[in-house]
Amino acid sequence: MKIRTGDRLPGSLLVGASLLVVAALIGAGIVGYEAQRLFALAHNHIGPETEADRLRAVIIAALPDVGWVAMALVALVAALRGQSSLRARVGVVVFFGLSLGAQVLYAPRTLEGILVAIIAPVAMAWMLETLVVEVRRWAAARRA
Repeated sequence: MKIRTGDRLPGSLLVGASLLVVAALIGAGIVGYEAQRLFALAHNHIGPETEADRLRAVIIAALPDVGWVAMALVALVAALRGQSSLRARVGVVVFFGLSLGAQVLYAPRTLEGILVAIIAPVAMAWMLETLVVEVRRWAAARRA
């Protein structure tokens, strides 16, 4: 298998895009995590809030976003090999759905509230999926 070396510009641009996606992921993660934490805290106990309730809310809030970012990284590894990982991509959708659901359920019941709730997760899912697909195409082209 011969790997082409004359495609440094597309590779550099993908690295730049990856850095932007990571920066956006951090911002969206902060926004999404806090909405999910508040949602979990509001619906995770009966009676007065305890320290254990707060700890459970922190863990529950982190799981969906950690899950879909981990699955996206697995998909990215497969893409760097020029392959596609259906399991990882389905995992992204499953964990993304959990994250989006919690954010929509916590959002104010107005059109504006729901729009604000879906901006970060939908933007991140689109960016990550596009990045994985383009990395896979780039890796496949290098191996061709």
